[in-house]
Amino acid sequence: MGMQTKALCIKTSINIDDSDKIDYKEGKEYKAEIIDDDIVIEDELGEMCVAGQTAKEAVRLGAQEKENKQCDDRFNEHFDKTQVLVYFNLYGDEFPIDNVTERLKLTPTNAYKKGDLIANSSTARYRKETSWDLATDYQVSLDVNDQLQEIIDKIQNKATIINDIKADYSIDCKFFIVIKIEEGNTPALYLSKDIIKFASIIGAEFDVDLYSNPYVTDLEN
Repeated sequence: MGMQTKALCIKTSINIDDSDKIDYKEGKEYKAEIIDDDIVIEDELGEMCVAGQTAKEAVRLGAQEKENKQCDDRFNEHFDKTQVLVYFNLYGDEFPIDNVTERLKLTPTNAYKKGDLIANSSTARYRKETSWDLATDYQVSLDVNDQLQEIIDKIQNKATIINDIKADYSIDCKFFIVIKIEEGNTPALYLSKDIIKFASIIGAEFDVDLYSNPYVTDLEN
């Protein structure tokens, strides 16, 4: 159990992976917990999520404590570090998510079907494709290969199964790399030969999303 506290959202925050989903609403307090070096904040769906750049945009630079409303230094320090999230995505028009889960013997981090209602959207909107994801958490990192390898280690011996699934349902796959840059600290963006080789075997593309918070350079000080 970590240190229990609260976070105050000062700017409505849109989910980084789904622009139709609101994670945090301006002016609202959320449960938060500091666990070792991680800051976990309850989002609009009631899920406890490791906070990253999106949360920094949404939350005052620190967790407001219940009694004295002071910012916690450990909370502040967490947001000064560049973070990386990677997920493997199987996507296509329509395919049976449960069957994919059973064949891969892996529980997806996120999955939805074409036609599903998009949660927390201001107007009724529906998914345009079916998707099965396997993701890391946001992790402090300056080398995307670390997070890519964490995902690949889980599917390395399933290349044949992945290719069979793709062929059976005429779907595609992709690796998404999401980078949240703090203080101008950009992680290494090269891909190791082993990762490129595995991606080639399963016919996977790479998609890189970069998000950078403003920062003051030494020259501006």
